[in-house]
Amino acid sequence: MNEQQHNETKKKLRIIGIILIIVGGICAITGFVDFSLAMNSEEVRMPTLFFLIFIGSPIMVAGLICIIFGFKKEIGTYIKNESVPVINEAAGELKPAIKSVVSAVKEGLNGEEKQSDRVCSHCGKSNDGDHAFCSFCGKPLGKTCPVCGAQQEYGDAFCGKCGAKLEN
Repeated sequence: MNEQQHNETKKKLRIIGIILIIVGGICAITGFVDFSLAMNSEEVRMPTLFFLIFIGSPIMVAGLICIIFGFKKEIGTYIKNESVPVINEAAGELKPAIKSVVSAVKEGLNGEEKQSDRVCSHCGKSNDGDHAFCSFCGKPLGKTCPVCGAQQEYGDAFCGKCGAKLEN
């Protein structure tokens, strides 16, 4: 029932819109013609129907608005059908660039995870990532978890991977 009422309302809006555009157009044209005749006549006279331009123009706009609402679904479908292929084409052209950016981000993240430098918690100096002891003070740079074997920082009390208690 709602769909039927909706379609009837759309039909009424379309008809009203066409009628308003025609009536407004006739008023506006009549006003313009009267104005032109008054200005081009040999005798000086004021245009008497000039006001019809100011009445006809808003009526035509109201008619246009009614037609737009009456064809809203059709207009939206047309715009969608015209836009989607363009969006898909743009996405296809952007795909290699996006893959490149994602790859660069992954490389950056992997580089952060590997961390080539390890900072000594005792003296604060930077050491190579594969060092187990500080090159400057000789203190251990980290611990190995006895349960999972993951490398941990020297001051950690528990393993960040499995939660096991670390030996001092």
